[in-house]
Amino acid sequence: MEKFNFVRTIDSDTKKLLISQGFKIVSDDGTCATFINESNKLNFDSIDKSKLQYTNMLCI
Repeated sequence: MEKFNFVRTIDSDTKKLLISQGFKIVSDDGTCATFINESNKLNFDSIDKSKLQYTNMLCI
């Protein structure tokens, strides 16, 4: 399984949850927030996976 370096979301509630779980934000243009993928921190009980996109591309 491929490991992706980043997690992106355009949902503001999901962004807040990722920040509260300790994810480091590397880019936020006001619409799309990009975080370093530390999947060992991700609590899928509180985050809707359909609101996440995994990628190796960082656009800043």
